[in-house]
Amino acid sequence: MSADVTVDLTAWLGQTQIELDACLADLAQVCSAAEKQSYADNLASHRFGITRLVLEHAHSLGANASERAERTCFLTAIGKFISFLDKLIASQRIAKQGIVVTRNIAGQADLDAYLNEYMKEQIAKVAWDTSLSNPKKIDAITGIELTARAIALEYFQLRRVLEHHQDTPATDLNIPIRRVALFVDNIEITRLPHPISGGQLVEMRIITDNRKFPAGVKLVISPQDAHDLVFTMRHVLAPEIFRAHVAASC
Repeated sequence: MSADVTVDLTAWLGQTQIELDACLADLAQVCSAAEKQSYADNLASHRFGITRLVLEHAHSLGANASERAERTCFLTAIGKFISFLDKLIASQRIAKQGIVVTRNIAGQADLDAYLNEYMKEQIAKVAWDTSLSNPKKIDAITGIELTARAIALEYFQLRRVLEHHQDTPATDLNIPIRRVALFVDNIEITRLPHPISGGQLVEMRIITDNRKFPAGVKLVISPQDAHDLVFTMRHVLAPEIFRAHVAASC
């Protein structure tokens, strides 16, 4: 017996975007504490169960807390983005190969539970497939707009430098980002407050920039860099890859 199963994958996109938002929220909390010089005080007041956290160098840790948080923000976000790719590739395989039922199914609730288990198993297989590099995961989804594909590949390269090369690139990195910018009469506003006169045109634009990291120099991701990198994944890469995946499935 065979049956058609319809799966709504839009929840995966929404969940990924929520996870990327959480990366920025966590970064903002650390940066705010560091700016207010409350980082050490927050540590001293926190408890793990009945144990109070006592660190010998709590105050000095606050000095570069933002730098650590920015690095963590990007690495966590790119990990969530890769997990999103794993899910889409798993759904591709299921659509092509079908679903193998290995036990008796008793009713709709049992079927739903089995399908969820099966999907999780297939996603895990993709995630654990060491032959499937991150660039290959991008290539597994056909029809991605070329600029989005190029950005994703650069982000994987940045991740590789941070994870495996002591934060120091062997060659120059030129990392593209998309960001929201405020313009008044075609002049970008980079500091507030800014005077605006009657008759001037105020508009928001999404523009493309590049973050340059020279070879041989330990790279540092700024708060703005981290925000723009995650913004690009959330608003550009994930939606475009999801669109391409859906289009290829039709």
